Amino acid sequence: MFSLADPVGTRALLSAAGFANAEVASAEAYGIWGRDAEDATGFLLGSGPACHLLGQVDDDTQEHARQS
Repeated sequence: MFSLADPVGTRALLSAAGFANAEVASAEAYGIWGRDAEDATGFLLGSGPACHLLGQVDDDTQEHARQS
């Protein structure tokens, strides 16, 4: 989810892809992760690495992760 957060690495990646004189600027964005803890848990576990990892375990383990 944050694989492009490192400016040096991002610049190197863009250069390797053929982009010349790539510039990287820091940006901050605020967002709402959920209306409450349960909603935020659903959002965070439903995307990115957590979603991928939860897809590899059984339903009981997924529920244990959500409850934790």
